[in-house]
Amino acid sequence: RPAPNYHAGYMFAATLIEIDMVSEAVADATRQWKHVWGTIYSTDMAAAMVGGVLEGGDWGEGWQYAPLSVAEYALAARAMADHGLDVEPYTAWLRSVLVRHVYALTPDTEQLFIGGDTQEESANIPANDMTLNGVIAGPSTPEVKSWAAAEIERLGLSGKNGFALFEVLAEVEGAKPVPFPRADAPTSYVAQGTGTLYARSSWASSAVWFVSHCVATAKMDVDHAPPNAGNFVLTRGHDDLIIDPTPYGSLSSLTTNAPTVENGQFPEHYKPSQSLWSVDTRFHWSRQTTSGIIAARCDYADQYKFQQRPSDVPLALRDWVVVPYAEGADAMTVVIDRARSGNAKRPLHLRFRTPVKLTLAKDTARGTLGESALTIQQLAASGGQAEVRSIAAGS
Repeated sequence: RPAPNYHAGYMFAATLIEIDMVSEAVADATRQWKHVWGTIYSTDMAAAMVGGVLEGGDWGEGWQYAPLSVAEYALAARAMADHGLDVEPYTAWLRSVLVRHVYALTPDTEQLFIGGDTQEESANIPANDMTLNGVIAGPSTPEVKSWAAAEIERLGLSGKNGFALFEVLAEVEGAKPVPFPRADAPTSYVAQGTGTLYARSSWASSAVWFVSHCVATAKMDVDHAPPNAGNFVLTRGHDDLIIDPTPYGSLSSLTTNAPTVENGQFPEHYKPSQSLWSVDTRFHWSRQTTSGIIAARCDYADQYKFQQRPSDVPLALRDWVVVPYAEGADAMTVVIDRARSGNAKRPLHLRFRTPVKLTLAKDTARGTLGESALTIQQLAASGGQAEVRSIAAGS
């Protein structure tokens, strides 16, 4: 299936093998052609790029796995284009990969939102020039190639990935660096395929940057992605304040900032967590106003579907409203969680993970990190008690 990193390598190999078979007039080339162009390109990848997990340029497994995969898809499409095939969908997709890269960078440190498994222990990871070289070497428009070249130059990424092939193929394109027009661009972007909203208060290095996630797990259909509808992170300038510290290989919502409702039908070792069979989980809406206010609603009740059994959680909603002020250098974030589990003994679990050392007084926790002050305040609740827990790294 498209979008896992193994598929990218498979498609790249299958494409080059088929081109070689055709050029050598191998007897089995016609059957192989039907598989490569008819199935991989025209059916599987077409569905993944329009209405599927690749739409919007994100990578469901996370950006530890994406750079090489993006480059392989791009070069496979380039090889087909060099032999006269129409690969326009890949041109549009590579543009979205570049745009997603821009929106997924933190404001000051310009680190990349991971969005899946990684062995790194930092909140975010450096951008990788394999992604950008893939955009340049692939069948992108001249404008997009120039944007990618400018990002490589601006971030000082040249020669850092160890794959000279991609860098050489990109270099021979001769793309002249032209900066992405951030000043004229909207400050929010939704990668539809992964259900990820990227938004910021401005393009300044002091901006508040917010990422939230809400998508059906069955739509993703990839490894390395925990069930985490309703998850979010928040950075102010240099300081990562709300982070996702999910360890590699987690299958639990509790390692993230996603809300988690107890349900009555999961096996005990699945609880408490969302699960992997949802089909209806989605943003009801996500938008940003002209004044910079960010608002979104995630409906994740279907995250408690178990295999073929419908969810037994009748209501599960998370709303966010992010209100920037002080010319976008500060923000207040209101998170509203509403759920009905169907049984008073099955509660809603909420947690916000932060590297800030917090001090709790009644229902308010406060702390500082770098140049930022973080306050987490419980405004209203139907039950439960606010508490601060310190978790040692690696535990």
